[in-house]
Amino acid sequence: MTPELARTVEAAYVAFKCPPPEDLGVCHRCCMEEWIEDDFLNHNPRDLRANYISDWYFAAVTAAGGVVAHKGISEFVMPRVLELLAEGKDPATVGEEVVLERLGAGLTDRWSKTQNATLEDFKCAYLDSLINDKGRMLDDVLCMFVNAGFDPTSLTDRLLGWNPRDLIEILHKDWVRWGKPSIWRTAFWDEKTMQAKQVMEWYHSNQLRNHITEYAAQHSDDAELSSKANAILRLI
Repeated sequence: MTPELARTVEAAYVAFKCPPPEDLGVCHRCCMEEWIEDDFLNHNPRDLRANYISDWYFAAVTAAGGVVAHKGISEFVMPRVLELLAEGKDPATVGEEVVLERLGAGLTDRWSKTQNATLEDFKCAYLDSLINDKGRMLDDVLCMFVNAGFDPTSLTDRLLGWNPRDLIEILHKDWVRWGKPSIWRTAFWDEKTMQAKQVMEWYHSNQLRNHITEYAAQHSDDAELSSKANAILRLI
């Protein structure tokens, strides 16, 4: 966990401090282990073991919001879920793309000003943590935040604010180095939505192309960088 993520996680435990909700917001006596279901709300959020959170994600949401759990349980588990993500763990086991969607993390009307600011800080810190992470895929992370209701432009603008070399390294890892060269796209996107289309359009945008081209031209004496940049540009 990076220092920035550790700071935002601690801030989340303060911002989202609340009493236990009346229920877990998921199907009862169906998908969760009964002993976990019965014991879940006996713990403070910080003390919830990872298997408790995973078991909760395994159960179907029962609220009228469809895939989004009611605010009470979402607020209760939010800091622990953010902590697990920051530790590089997958709270949902099926993929990080669905984790924050269930909590409605990016729905600003759902949260207080302080909570929204904390979630925004976490989003930035989590994105930035990818720079030194060799395992996670950038598109998976973008999908996680966009599916949760965060603005796609705020995410892509953050990426353009990185040192371009870091962005080139990550795109090359995700698109070129692993398997047949192609723009990696997780299956968790709902391609019909405007937000999903917006991210895909950014991958093919002149904005991204020019960002990479200009940096590569400034470092034309770096053969490895030029090779990676050109491989990416062929896909854009």
